[in-house]
Amino acid sequence: MKQYVIIDIEQNTVQPDGKVLIVKANEAKRSAGFEHLEKMFGKTYYNFVTHECDDTEVFMLPFSEEFAQNLVRLARRYEDGEFWTPNMEEFMDAKLSTPKGIITVHKSMVLVNKRIQKETQAYIPPVADWQFKHKVVDGIEIVSFSATKTTIEETPDGGFSWDSGDMAFFVFPDDEENIQALNNLIKLDPHKKQFWRPDVSDFYHTRISMNGPFGSTEHDLYISYDLPTDSVLDNLQEALW
Repeated sequence: MKQYVIIDIEQNTVQPDGKVLIVKANEAKRSAGFEHLEKMFGKTYYNFVTHECDDTEVFMLPFSEEFAQNLVRLARRYEDGEFWTPNMEEFMDAKLSTPKGIITVHKSMVLVNKRIQKETQAYIPPVADWQFKHKVVDGIEIVSFSATKTTIEETPDGGFSWDSGDMAFFVFPDDEENIQALNNLIKLDPHKKQFWRPDVSDFYHTRISMNGPFGSTEHDLYISYDLPTDSVLDNLQEALW
């Protein structure tokens, strides 16, 4: 198993996982050429970097105050040859949006499974392709549309029911592949228990405000990671309305 020197631990809140621990770590590799010294002193020698660099790896884990304190204590013991040894089979690669851009992180499967288990939220997509808005934003062709949040519940008689909640906005590249997928999307029939359940990990998520005749309302905005997020956000009015 890989061993790591922990160089940073922070608590953060990300969508859709909520409160998490973000851990930055550098791999500690056994030093070559020290076999003689290791035999003499019974100590293993390692090479590692104690500051953030191009090879620094980022982990996202469920938040726990106790776990965070344990990691802090372990992070201080690298000079004693004690390192963090996460089981990499318990992580999957995912994308995380940061102020410096989108980065790849090792995301705990506990977070992934928790989201899947709690995933009761679905969407009623647009009813026709005329509701797709084809735009050119910052020289990039995009298609945007709104979908209605809904929660599906099983009924005692073996049927189901759903409600209609807030409106959310989605933005995709305007290309043949996405248009075909969206045209399939509008064929879904809620009366046949056909709802859209997008994988929100494929999107940058934020909350936006809309001003209407009855005041300001907040909505979810999901931008495909296949698009430059900043361009859409900087031209939001043009992109959505």
